[in-house]
Amino acid sequence: MKRWLFQMGVLWAASFSPGLAYALPSFQPALQDKEIRAGLSSFTYLTKDRQTRADERSGNLGLTLAIRQLGAKNNFRYGIEADGLFGLQRTSYRYFDVAEGFVGYEQAQWNLYLGRKRYEWNDLDSYWSQGLFQPRFRWDYLNERENGLFGIFAGFEAKNLSFVAYYSPIFIPEQGARFDMSDGACRSSSPWFACPTSSMFLFSEPTAVRFTLDVPPIRDLLSHQGYGATFRVGAAEGLFGRASYTHKPINQFLLSYEGLLLSSLVVSATIRPRVLYHDLYGFDLGWKSPKHSLVASLVLERPKRDFTPAHWNTQEASETDISGLTYRTQPFAGSMRHTRLEFSYLHREGGNPPDRGPFIQTNPNVFEQRFAFKNALSAALFTPVLERWAESFLFSTKFVVDTAHTGNILITDFHYIPAKQWFLHLGMDMMGSDNPGPVDFISRYQRNDRIRAGVAYAF
Repeated sequence: MKRWLFQMGVLWAASFSPGLAYALPSFQPALQDKEIRAGLSSFTYLTKDRQTRADERSGNLGLTLAIRQLGAKNNFRYGIEADGLFGLQRTSYRYFDVAEGFVGYEQAQWNLYLGRKRYEWNDLDSYWSQGLFQPRFRWDYLNERENGLFGIFAGFEAKNLSFVAYYSPIFIPEQGARFDMSDGACRSSSPWFACPTSSMFLFSEPTAVRFTLDVPPIRDLLSHQGYGATFRVGAAEGLFGRASYTHKPINQFLLSYEGLLLSSLVVSATIRPRVLYHDLYGFDLGWKSPKHSLVASLVLERPKRDFTPAHWNTQEASETDISGLTYRTQPFAGSMRHTRLEFSYLHREGGNPPDRGPFIQTNPNVFEQRFAFKNALSAALFTPVLERWAESFLFSTKFVVDTAHTGNILITDFHYIPAKQWFLHLGMDMMGSDNPGPVDFISRYQRNDRIRAGVAYAF
């Protein structure tokens, strides 16, 4: 009985972050096809325990560098899109991400590419950054970016028909916030990574938790193949339909956990990453014009359960159906003709099953849930206000309501180009939830209200 209670407590402490889903306006205007952009960014968190400049979790000052290069020579094509950040106050606050990196060959209507490349697989999956078809870069949960799959891509494109088929011999998982696990403790300089607690009270006694990661050889983690195809029928304007299918690893590691009492004051906890496969089916039916689009989408996920020992406590994946509708419009004429509005609705059935194992805790789960929302509505505005400001100013805001979890998110951004090649940025993020405890995405991170600022120069 005593061993069981200790393991239950340790399981509650292991709150790792497997893969949330959310999408927001970019913090800066998109890079041009041939551009290098260097800058300085600042993040200031508004809650009391994160507002000081010395707070290692705020990571509020960093150098940024982004590059996008696309080129062609005869029938050959190449491209790269990457960016990185280096913290000036905390050197551990850094990342480097390659969203695309490919070479290819095009001949008439046919093309062949090798590397990491983004494609349109499903409109709803991309808009809400679900991370189902393509992996995301998840350094910041309020600014997740969709990366391309890695592999060989063969495609065909005509006026009313296009398709892409892909095969990958390896699995490249999503990249998230950095953390360090040493001397039995977990540390992170990012407020978007929830380290498990390093202590707990058991039998009214303070008990230390020593964590270890049992990571299989890198070859075993990466040696997982995937394949799929996407078909689109319809011209660039008018009615269109898309169907996509993939059989590949889930883009996020799923976790397992077991604990062992070493003494009355110390618990040893071992965390293991797992690679699970799933079949994905995606469908889009929509209509597009130069200024308006309406797309209805459906995504079906069918995971393949792996084998785990009976004494492991595991994060689970279950059959999930996600449906939704997205409307984009530029409704104005005259001086406000560049203003764009976006409205989207997402509904999820299934997914986020309870953890499995002899010492699970179901309310809430030990492991963080894969999907952030069940019923969500979003409204977004992107505008330079007046046409004469369109080349120097952009205001964007997005409001999301999670009706199932009674929470909301507001993101507002101002972008200004005072002179050629210079970019200034100011933004604010606010999150609110009726749930005081970490039972869903918004309630878990609602203390991360913040102000963002940055300056960049494009070469």
